[in-house]
Formats: sequence, structure tokens, C-alpha cells
Amino acid sequence: MLMIILGLLSMSTIIGGFISSIIKQSADRQRLIDDLTRSRANFMKVEREAGRLTERQRIARDIHDSLAQHFTSIIMHLSAAKHSKLEAAQSEVQQAEDAAREGLSEIRRIVWNMQPEQFEKASLVEAVEELAARWSAENNIQVKMKVTGTPHSLTSSAETALLRISQEAMHNINKHAQAKNVNITFSFMEDIFVMDIADDGLGFEPSKIKNGFGMKTMRDRVEELSGTLTIESERGTGTAIAVSIPILEENDD
Repeated sequence: MLMIILGLLSMSTIIGGFISSIIKQSADRQRLIDDLTRSRANFMKVEREAGRLTERQRIARDIHDSLAQHFTSIIMHLSAAKHSKLEAAQSEVQQAEDAAREGLSEIRRIVWNMQPEQFEKASLVEAVEELAARWSAENNIQVKMKVTGTPHSLTSSAETALLRISQEAMHNINKHAQAKNVNITFSFMEDIFVMDIADDGLGFEPSKIKNGFGMKTMRDRVEELSGTLTIESERGTGTAIAVSIPILEENDD
């Protein structure tokens, strides 16, 4: 009988230890689940913040690269209208109104993250040619455009980025360079596309303005396409901007 009692006590101790172990494992597992739940919540919070930051950066870039040009054009035409005779003033006001309408349309596209209107009926080459022709007429700066290789469509994100970079480059030329001539070259190669924009203006020291918002937005756009942006300039020798991006085999975004 004593042996049976001792055996039962021993079994009870073992079972108790086993139960305690299970309880401890369950508690540890629950703590792990709680930790994972908190980590997942924190990750989702960080992910949401990153998404909001990315969207703010996109809107900021698009406003700077597109709407700034429209506002500049509006101010320029209205300023010219103040010092013009009636007929010429009416023409300047009309052009300011057209720029305002284009800006309003562009705001809607930025909000809805749509491709620029220029691409609805035109290729990248045609869109930049139209942009350059209008900018040339408004600013009395000669623009020549050259295309080498066989033009073909790029991804929509690449085409949008290249158009925005073109707009920013022309805006900077008009604002700072005092150039008389601008040359734009599109080079379509087998696996690389290169866009060069060169002017004969005052030039500058790139190292002194590398942190400017316009420069940063151009670099950000190019880096998102796994490309490179090169700027060469010296005071008195003009400026050359080269954008090089890989041509993807699959053109779907």
C-alpha cells in the first residue's frame, strides 16, 4: 500500500509539473502573440506613415514641377498686360486665363495621381516638343530638339517623370540662366534612354545648390526609375543636364 501511495504521489508530482509547464508555455505563447500583435500594429502604423509621406512627397514634387510654371506664366502675362495697350493687354490676359485653366486641370490630375494631360494624345517626344515650343514663345529663348534612335513608349511613370524634369529644367533656365539657346536631345538606345538639356546661359556651381528643392525633386524622380541624373555647369559656360534611365522590357507599370 505504501508503494502505491508513493507511486501516486510521484505521478501527481510529475503531472503537476507537466501541467505547470503547459501553463508556463501557454503564458509564454500568449506573451509572444501579444508582442507580435503590438509589433504588427506598430509596423502597420509605420507603413501608413510611410505611405502618407510618399504621397506628400509626390504632391509636393508635382506642385513644384508643374503648377509653379503655370503660376509663373500667369504672373508674367498679367504683368505684361499692365504695361500694354488695350489690344495687346487683352491677348496677355487671355494667355494668363489659359494658363490658369491648365493649372486647374493639372491640380485635378495631381490629386487623382493621373498622367499629365499632354500624354492623352501625344507621345513623350511630342509632349516635350509642345512644351518647349510654348515655353520658347513665352520667354523668347530658342529651343532646338533632336531625337536619335527609334522612339518608342516608356512606362507611364517614366514618361511623367521625364516631362516633369523637362518642365523644371526649363523653369530654372528662364529663372536663373539668362540663356538665349537651349538644346534638348532624346536618345533611344537598346536598353537605355537618355535625355539631355543644355543651355548657353550664365552657368552655376552645382555643389552650392545641390540641396535645392528643384534639384532634389529631379534626383528623386530619376532615382525612383533606377536611373542617374548628371549636372555639368560652370559660371559663364552654361549648364547641361543628363537623365539616363533603363528601358524596361515590360512597359506596364
